[in-house]
Amino acid sequence: MKNVREYAHIPHEWKVWDRRCPAILDEIESADADIVCLQEVEFKAFDQDFKPKLAALGYSAAMQSDNKRSQKHSSGVATFWKRDKFELVVNSSRSRAMTVVLKDQVHRVLAVCNVHLEGHPMLSTARVKQLQNSLRELAMKHSHNALVVVGDFNCQMRSSACGAYLSFGSCPPGLLEWGESVHAELRPFSVLSR
Repeated sequence: MKNVREYAHIPHEWKVWDRRCPAILDEIESADADIVCLQEVEFKAFDQDFKPKLAALGYSAAMQSDNKRSQKHSSGVATFWKRDKFELVVNSSRSRAMTVVLKDQVHRVLAVCNVHLEGHPMLSTARVKQLQNSLRELAMKHSHNALVVVGDFNCQMRSSACGAYLSFGSCPPGLLEWGESVHAELRPFSVLSR
């Protein structure tokens, strides 16, 4: 656990993976969602815990690409979908994001962009660029009928560069994030399908 002091209020027994994992899986099972998106999933936990147990519940899965697996990057984002409702069309990984394009039984295409953006409070431009690059790649390479963007944005969505970008397609001058001015040359870009 990276920042143990941040979790000092949580009883020790809930920090132990053998207890946390079943609790997470129980929550997913009880939600019975068609699509589940997780961030900061350790590759080992995906392979040994999430993928097999959610497969037994009827889910297919995608994990951020293998080239991210290293000591420095021991985790990524994971997306699960009910295999009786969706078929995978494409899976695309980028730094801090993964997009899966899914097709339902009537051939409607849904793009799900699952992100875990840069965490440093002063790197708002980096967060928006990570989001922008994923959405640009999606718009340029894959047609879709709908888009869901979900994840850990590491910012306050109501007053952030990412929130502005998702709402307006650009970041207006004078925007503040974490009390600091956002200095970004982020040109407007449509996130809609081509």
